[in-house]
Amino acid sequence: MVSFCDKRSIACLGRIAGPQAPLWVCFVSLILLAGLLLAGPGIAHASEPPTLAQSEFFEAKIRPVLIEHCYQCHNSSTGAEGGLSVDDRKGMQKGGDRGVIFVPGQP
Repeated sequence: MVSFCDKRSIACLGRIAGPQAPLWVCFVSLILLAGLLLAGPGIAHASEPPTLAQSEFFEAKIRPVLIEHCYQCHNSSTGAEGGLSVDDRKGMQKGGDRGVIFVPGQP
């Protein structure tokens, strides 16, 4: 039998529901999860423009590899295979049919 307590108190809800979480906890958790899911893509893709050193590194070390191994099939002029174009930064950030190829901060 449930003991008498103020129906509005959080402790009372916990005692009435037993080991299950009160309904408001589930509701708040759902709201927070929905907010993270909606904001997540914006947070993940928000990045600052590259610095001069980063641009120089890309041009010297990365672009030659892309040209040698990727550009023949993945360019916008010949119809980017798999929807992936390595022509420019925007195309690489967008990714292809299988998703993004680079994630900022993850090698």
